[in-house]
Amino acid sequence: MSENFLHGIEIVEDNSGPRPIRTVRSSVIGVVGTAPEADNSKFPYHTPVLVAGNIKEAAELGKTGTLPDAVKGVFDQAGAMVVVVRVPEQADADAQKAEFLKDTSDDGAHYQGIMTLLSAESILGVTPRILVASVHDNLQYKK
Repeated sequence: MSENFLHGIEIVEDNSGPRPIRTVRSSVIGVVGTAPEADNSKFPYHTPVLVAGNIKEAAELGKTGTLPDAVKGVFDQAGAMVVVVRVPEQADADAQKAEFLKDTSDDGAHYQGIMTLLSAESILGVTPRILVASVHDNLQYKK
């Protein structure tokens, strides 16, 4: 039982870049939003993508939508590990809310919307503890 108990601060180390990034596990940020100009190969819809420690990694998000400003806001405060989830932009407010609050794909095979953050641990090895849905943070999830 003691092997499952956290006995202090746990550190995450990301060795994927040119230099390792070390951060406190509880400071991983999850950001969900829209970015219509984003490179779809780097930031596919409903897929968690890790942006670790450098705003330049998020340059492929483009300039429009809610994600570029939200990620920039995080990196203006401090370098961090940010899990980015991109959802399709909708013209209608109710349709946009539905896009954020989807829980699974039509076939039930994978998470969508804000629920995609639940799969970040298995895909990226980190779990977001601080959640951001810039501009859309007043949405209420009802199942």
